Amino acid sequence: MIEKEIGREISDTQALSILRKSEEAGLVHLVDNARDGIKHTGNCFGCFCWSVGTIRRKKSPGMF
Repeated sequence: MIEKEIGREISDTQALSILRKSEEAGLVHLVDNARDGIKHTGNCFGCFCWSVGTIRRKKSPGMF
């Protein structure tokens, strides 16, 4: 994301603060599924999120 200039590196403290605020706002936390570790994370409203929508459409057991 940084190389594509659509993201920036932040500290652990900043990341935790963003996650707390996002959770308080009712957002869903998502991370990429990467073999070499997490490359990015996102927070979205479940009803508008493409990734969450895909999970809901597949009706995975134990999900939602």
